[in-house]
Amino acid sequence: MVRKSRKQFTIRFLHRTMLFLVFFSLGLVLLYLFGNGQDFLDSSQYIVLRTLSAATALSLAVSLMALVLEAAFFIRRRQRVYLSMSAASLFCLVFSVAGALLSRGILLASAGIGR
Repeated sequence: MVRKSRKQFTIRFLHRTMLFLVFFSLGLVLLYLFGNGQDFLDSSQYIVLRTLSAATALSLAVSLMALVLEAAFFIRRRQRVYLSMSAASLFCLVFSVAGALLSRGILLASAGIGR
């Protein structure tokens, strides 16, 4: 029986969680965009944006943890696998930052217009 190291399990878990959150955020962005075209209620759009903001913030935290962990493993072990994994984490980190800024910006703008 082949045992995998704890470190590899942790990185794989972080990647699965990160990818789930990124795809969930992407789905929420699409729901928001389609909701604008279909004239969803403002309260529904507000809920979608708040959920998107929370999901991207969580995705940002997980992506950052994975990126730091992969960089440390790459420096210590010099395996190219960790370098390619860190590229995926960096892409997810950039997507999460963009999604968080977009959702918070829309929420800020809509709060300023209505009041």
